[in-house]
Amino acid sequence: MQNNDVVLVLNGDAADYLPYTGVAIYSLVAHFSPENNYKIYILMSNKPIDELTISLLDKIYSLTKTHSNITIDTVDMSGTIANEMASLFYAGSYITPSACFRLFIADVLSEYDKVLYLDCDIIARADVAMLFRTSLSGCTVGAVRDYLAYVHWLQDGSMMPRAYLAKSLGLKSAENYFNSGVLLLDLAKWRAGDITKKIVRKLSELKNPLWQDQDILNAVLSDDLLLLDNRWNATIMTPDTYEREPFIVHYNTSFKPWHNERVFLADLWWSYAQKTPFYEDFKLKCAEKPAQKKQIEALTQKTTYDKLKSVTGR
Repeated sequence: MQNNDVVLVLNGDAADYLPYTGVAIYSLVAHFSPENNYKIYILMSNKPIDELTISLLDKIYSLTKTHSNITIDTVDMSGTIANEMASLFYAGSYITPSACFRLFIADVLSEYDKVLYLDCDIIARADVAMLFRTSLSGCTVGAVRDYLAYVHWLQDGSMMPRAYLAKSLGLKSAENYFNSGVLLLDLAKWRAGDITKKIVRKLSELKNPLWQDQDILNAVLSDDLLLLDNRWNATIMTPDTYEREPFIVHYNTSFKPWHNERVFLADLWWSYAQKTPFYEDFKLKCAEKPAQKKQIEALTQKTTYDKLKSVTGR
C-alpha cells in the first residue's frame, strides 16, 4: 500500500442494491483528487454471478473508466460467511449473512491495515481521502454517534431501552453508541485484538439485536472508538446537519430517496443519480406510497432537527 492509496469498501451483495452502490460510488468519484490512488472494493456473495449482476457491475465500472487512479474490484464473501457464520443464522433471525459482511473486512482484505467502509445509501460531498487519513489515535474504529439511538436511549424509548443497552450490549450510555454506515477501521489493530472472534461470540449470544449487526459492533468496540466529526455521517437526526455542510449524507431511515423524491435531502441524491446509467430505472421505480405521505412529510421538515435539539440540548 502506497502513501497516496485510499482504500474504500462498500456492500453490494444483491442485484437490487448494486444500482444504489453505483450512485454512492459516482458521488465519491466526483470529489476524488488526481493526487491519490483510490481502491474501491464491493463486498458480494452471489457466486457464480448471474447475467443481471454482470450487467450492473459493468455499469458501475463505466463510472470510472476515464480515471487511471481508480480501481474497482469485487470481493467474494460467500466462503468467509459460510465458514464463520453458518451456525449463527437460524429460522426467525433477521440478521442476514450479507448484513454482516462489514464484520469480516479484516479477514477478506488481509493485505490492508486501514480501510474506510461505507453503506450504499450515502452521498459523498467531499473527498473521503480526508477522512481516510484521519488518525484514529490508537482506536480500532472511527465513527459518528447514532443520534436516533441516542435520543431513544435518553427517552428510554422502545428502539433503544436503557435496560437493553446496559444488559445486552454492556454499555453504560448511548454517548458512544455509533452508526455503522461510515466506519474508519484500523484493521491491524482489529486483527491484533482478535475482534472478529469477539464479534462471532457476541453474535452467538445475542440472537436478535434491535439494531442488527450495528449492535454487535457497538457491544464489542464502543470502548475502542474515536468519535468523528458529525459531518462525515450526517443523517436526518444529526443535530448540525442543517447548520454545517455535511461531507457525507447518509439516508439511514427506511424512507429512501429512490423510493420517494420528497424525503430528507432527496434532491441531493437525485442530482447524482441522474448522471449514472441507472437513472431511467430509478425514475420508473420511484412512486410515492399514499400511506407513507404523512411520515415522509415529517421526515422532510426541519422541525425533526429542532425536536432533537430540544431533547439533547445540542
